[in-house]
Amino acid sequence: MKFQQVPLLVLVIALLSACAGQSATQTTTVPTAPTAIAPSNTPDSLVEANTADTEPSPVEASSEANNEPRVIKHAMGETVVPAHPKRVVTLDMGELDAALALGIKPVGSVTIFDDGTFPAYLGDATEGIEPVGTIASPNLEKIAALKPDLILSSKTRDEERYELLSQIAPTVFAERLGDAWLDNFLLFADAMGEKEQGEAKVAAYKQRLADLNSKLKEQGEVPVVSMVRFMKGGQVRMYNNGSFIGTILTGAQLGRPEAQTVEDKVWSEVNKEILSSVDGDVIFYGIYGADDESSLADYEQDPLWQQLSAIKNNKIFRVDDDYWFTSIGLIAANLVIDDLEKHLLP
Repeated sequence: MKFQQVPLLVLVIALLSACAGQSATQTTTVPTAPTAIAPSNTPDSLVEANTADTEPSPVEASSEANNEPRVIKHAMGETVVPAHPKRVVTLDMGELDAALALGIKPVGSVTIFDDGTFPAYLGDATEGIEPVGTIASPNLEKIAALKPDLILSSKTRDEERYELLSQIAPTVFAERLGDAWLDNFLLFADAMGEKEQGEAKVAAYKQRLADLNSKLKEQGEVPVVSMVRFMKGGQVRMYNNGSFIGTILTGAQLGRPEAQTVEDKVWSEVNKEILSSVDGDVIFYGIYGADDESSLADYEQDPLWQQLSAIKNNKIFRVDDDYWFTSIGLIAANLVIDDLEKHLLP
């Protein structure tokens, strides 16, 4: 299918030609230092001096090595990327979150909806980032016009567009989403030349989870936490251990309802006949879309819902859908931990 999109490929290549093709050339060419050649009548002592002057010092040599293009292994193979990309484009919220977590502001990114806005939890960090379509439909012409030197996405989102994206700039893909988000973060950190910083941030995140678990054990039994999401159109989902939020809860060694311990499935659909499967000591829920487009009000009036132990004990909390469910990244994960501490600790 990807080979049938010839008109779009021609358009993208035309755009790249108009931009002078700087990105592709600059990311693969490594300049060589000029060699000093002494005249034949130059004394040996001066030859040695001239050679010493032109040879890079250990610090300079290290700096040059650190600025060389690198090969990144990823879901689509191997790609040569700049040592320190300056014009990154992200094609999902996890990639956008990862870049900003590492202090890198992308020149462009897709948005969730077609309103051109980014998740509110990212705040002012997204100012100046150019919207380049939506997650479902990235605009390749806008991406090419930004002259990126690195594009980040995943097979889940853009596998059929990989060849076209690779014509624009070096492109690195994660294999999948959901519970692989932390591995994806480290992959993207490496691609952006921030491997060490990425590893340090992951270690700090894991320490926060361990600290939360220790504090919960100190105050008594670790609670069973249930995750429910009300979708626009009426669908209701419970989120399993195989989801982004599931990895955070299991990382903190929190209890989970039996029905939500599934490892190979992100979410399962809920109906009123199986409401007991969403019960727990605590229920966290989010709403995707407008409140009046969800079935929350209908469920709240149902006697079976009212009989859930978390409801009777007033242990149900609404959370921000953007960073608990929609966005999959380290900034989002740390905000989730903030909420867990707020609601689970005294």
